Amino acid sequence: MGVEVGERVVLDHELELGVGVKVARLTSLLMQVRGQIEAGAAPQEVLWTLWSGGRTPHGWPNRLRTAAIHGSRSADHDLDAVMALVDAAERLAGRYPGFLGVRTFIDSLADQQIPAEAVADRGTRADAVRILTGHRAKGLEWDEVWIVGAEEGVWPDLRARGSTLRAEELTSTGIGSGPRPADLLEEERRLFYVACTRARRQLHITSIDEKDAGGERPSRFLDDVRAALGTVDTATVSGRPRHQVSLDGLVAELRLAAMDPGSSATLRQAAVERLAVLAAQRDPDGEPLVPLADPATWWGLAAPTVSDRPVRDPALPVSLSGSGLDSILGCPLKWFLEHEVRAETPRGTATSFGSVVHAVADFVAKGEIPETLDDMDAEVDRVWSELRFEARWQSESERREARAALQRFLGYHLRRDRELVDTEARVGAEVLVPTPGGDTEQVRLTGFIDRVERDADGRLVPIDLKNMRNPVPAKDVPEHGQLGVYQLLLREGGLGDGPAPVGGAALVQLRVDEGKGSTDAKVQFQDALPDDAPTWVEIRLGEAARILREEGFVATAGHACSYCAYQSTCPAKPRGEQVGP
Repeated sequence: MGVEVGERVVLDHELELGVGVKVARLTSLLMQVRGQIEAGAAPQEVLWTLWSGGRTPHGWPNRLRTAAIHGSRSADHDLDAVMALVDAAERLAGRYPGFLGVRTFIDSLADQQIPAEAVADRGTRADAVRILTGHRAKGLEWDEVWIVGAEEGVWPDLRARGSTLRAEELTSTGIGSGPRPADLLEEERRLFYVACTRARRQLHITSIDEKDAGGERPSRFLDDVRAALGTVDTATVSGRPRHQVSLDGLVAELRLAAMDPGSSATLRQAAVERLAVLAAQRDPDGEPLVPLADPATWWGLAAPTVSDRPVRDPALPVSLSGSGLDSILGCPLKWFLEHEVRAETPRGTATSFGSVVHAVADFVAKGEIPETLDDMDAEVDRVWSELRFEARWQSESERREARAALQRFLGYHLRRDRELVDTEARVGAEVLVPTPGGDTEQVRLTGFIDRVERDADGRLVPIDLKNMRNPVPAKDVPEHGQLGVYQLLLREGGLGDGPAPVGGAALVQLRVDEGKGSTDAKVQFQDALPDDAPTWVEIRLGEAARILREEGFVATAGHACSYCAYQSTCPAKPRGEQVGP
């Protein structure tokens, strides 16, 4: 009896120790996750910590894997659920980069009301309005079908797909690059066809057309519908509803009424009072029910903030590159968003085109590829399939353009007007430039020059290869900032061996002929910098340095606005203006 009691005591003690260890591990894991959430970690990072166990792995992934391999349907379902959760986090993070927190992610999951599985959809009444995705509508039919959101970028959505296991990159020969945009386009077209053919009697398609504001455009698939049906009834609704049907719309209308100088004092006061009532509403947890009604949340009304850390260290020279001069003077805000905020937009096919042509041209100049068009073409073919195009015809068209560009380069290279000294030359120098107001500023210049040539007088000539469809206007070449900086770099620092005489600079346009029947590349030459100081490029460098020191990143309208990626948030454009005064 005593032994039995003793053994029972020992076993109970071991059990308590095991539970205690597990509780401690769970507590440690939750504390680690809480720290990540408070630090603003992305949802996918938090999910990974929970899944892996963080600093103290719990072994759940291995247990699920083992159970799934041995045929456990429950383990299969759990693994699918975990992967679906991570995929959802990655999709939302791609849609709202830098702004998606764990709470927002959880709220977005809670708001999803569309059934994801057929078993969850069994209770739907036959006479109810069904809200479904295109995939879920397969095999079903209705008398009337409404397709909403038929805009470019929404339908078709040609963004690259991704998943946790990257199964979309698997091919019959191994790991590939995943579906091409052309494949995605065909998939989206088939899905749109499925959605359209769900209607027995009437099909309604809605889209937004904001061509005047540079906004949403109707889907290209609408042209397919018109071609297939012939006669299509079209109704256009201009503007927005006078009375909004959502709470956010009501708040927006009250805000406009409250801040409109043309409104009567009575109307403005009534709008302010109603906004105050909405802003005061709280849920059981004390959270505001209508946060947008609180003026503290309105954009454009708070005073400008000042960072504790300056954009450029005042104890160090201002750093600028050759391409950065024209950019910062053209639009300081755009330069700031691209270079300091790192809000770059995805590289387009035009950029990839230029990278391939530049690389092959450099290989030829270095003697790594024979100086023949066929050998250059073969090098392009080796990497061309890696470039992403929306359609096959675009790839074929750009491929012909690439061959023509290389042919122009080869003609320029073989002509040998000047002696080739170096390619992809990394250069740097520090120069003292005047700033507006009579002061001076030390500027550190850096850059990579595509080609450096030497003329008959022994002077260096920097060459920049361009793949622009529209060359720089002739009137802008004499004071083209990038060429001017390259000249200044060589004049002050040479190719790392000290100052050197410079005999001008040139843009070689590989996509444009000289004209008048010539097939040679268009060469736009900039004369040598004048001997008198300060030169025009030094004056412009001083202006750029002053902008950086004073952090005056003001939006400036110009010719680049038509293709700027930041129009929707630019205060210099109608779409980016603040809501209130």
